[in-house]
Amino acid sequence: MNESFARAEQQSNRAMRLVLLAVVLPCLLGAAWLLGRALWDRNLVQEAMGTVVGVTGDVPALVVEFDSGGGVKRRVESAGSDLHKNYREGDRLRVWFDPDQPQDARLDIFIDNWLFPLILGVFGGFFALPLLFMSGGRRGGNDGRLESGGSRVMADVVDLRPEISLDTVPRGVGSFSLESADGQYKLVHNGQSRDPFDARVQRELGLRYVLRAKWKDPRSGIEYFYESDPLPDDPLRLKRMRQLPVFIDPEKPQRYRVDLSGSAAAPRESAVQ
Repeated sequence: MNESFARAEQQSNRAMRLVLLAVVLPCLLGAAWLLGRALWDRNLVQEAMGTVVGVTGDVPALVVEFDSGGGVKRRVESAGSDLHKNYREGDRLRVWFDPDQPQDARLDIFIDNWLFPLILGVFGGFFALPLLFMSGGRRGGNDGRLESGGSRVMADVVDLRPEISLDTVPRGVGSFSLESADGQYKLVHNGQSRDPFDARVQRELGLRYVLRAKWKDPRSGIEYFYESDPLPDDPLRLKRMRQLPVFIDPEKPQRYRVDLSGSAAAPRESAVQ
């Protein structure tokens, strides 16, 4: 039986999940920290009205003076942004500050409080979506079988895998083995190499064949892989197939059943994503 294709795909998916996690986690954690800090400043510290006393730099930064209590004047400077070009000296802005640490005051402006959490959140969320879909594919077996109904799609055949079933091997055929490496199959019968896709060999040894196909969901862009049940069919006919009719659950495409030659094959538990 060919396991190398499945193992390679599992390793690829695992590596992809690690890469996505390495991108998603820092972004979402950073967005959460920045958002939490902004909300803390907004609700749990004091505020005062400050006055713009300077607009500095090629990328304008605002210098705002405010009273931190007891007549003590302090200044806070914003990050630079082209959004500040419309500010002028004398404009009034709200300032948030902790009385114990007034030197860490912040201005009540969008770029200093909400822009960076928004950018990190959107960026992290964008890469989190495929991670969620991949996780959903791993849990597909818990969704049960698609016994009937479903939407019919045509999946592109990517592999035909021969299998040996002890239940179908005729008596007295001698010893044989089937191995695979890099998508190539090697069948040895009574010490001689034979073609596992030869129809005569199939009948003589009772081989079965599994069609494997992929389909891309046009809504999410996620690719799903589907497999037929082992088929006691002419391997040459199966090799000529370019597409595989599959009935899927539109809401959970990992639930499916394969339909071949007008009759539905036994349904599988889940798709590998």
